[in-house]
Amino acid sequence: MGHDQPPGPHHGGDPSKGRRQDRKRLSCPVASWGAGTGAEAGEHEAPQGVVVIEALKDRYTIVAPALSGSGATTDTGSPLTVDDLAAQVLGAVNAADLDAFHLAGHSLGATVAAAVAGKHPERVRSLFLHAGWAVTDAWQEFQFDLWQRLLRADKDLLSRVLQVTAIGAGTLADRGIEDFEQGVAGFNELFDVKGMARQSELNTRVDITAVRIAGRLRLRVPAWATNGAPAGLDSVA
Repeated sequence: MGHDQPPGPHHGGDPSKGRRQDRKRLSCPVASWGAGTGAEAGEHEAPQGVVVIEALKDRYTIVAPALSGSGATTDTGSPLTVDDLAAQVLGAVNAADLDAFHLAGHSLGATVAAAVAGKHPERVRSLFLHAGWAVTDAWQEFQFDLWQRLLRADKDLLSRVLQVTAIGAGTLADRGIEDFEQGVAGFNELFDVKGMARQSELNTRVDITAVRIAGRLRLRVPAWATNGAPAGLDSVA
């Protein structure tokens, strides 16, 4: 799928300074469907992408592509595929002149990162995946369909549902009602209804089984896969 405007990467640190010092480089695919996964700060809550960038920017040059359905990236408007988003990640790292890179991803971004690593293991120095999945099962398909229905009805309803279904029990136990309301406000600010609906629709039909198997045979770098509510992840290492 061609896109009118390439995914605009959010850079942490000074890329030119990083090149002079030969610093390590991290490419992080970011998908905006989940709880604060963008790379731009909001008024109410810092997205996870911002938190990651702030934590690593002094040690790494960070490229955080805004994949279709998030940020200002534009495309043809056709239904999204994992291959489309993987191509956007590669487009962003190529534009940043990175031959090899560390790769991380959250949720759909983790699925995309696994696909990139499976197809181009020679370019991936290490791989970190959080709360992604290789194949959408019936439970996930039902859940992602519910997200789309809630988006069409009222974005605020989805933001409230995600407060109690997409966040770990330990975090929820320490929250007060004001924390929940702040979380809802942050989600409402982050979520673009049209873009999130497109990514949620892709979520219902994810299947990177073939890429995962091929990548497992060829990928010879450190790889970590961690689980987070609500999606489970099959390791691609």
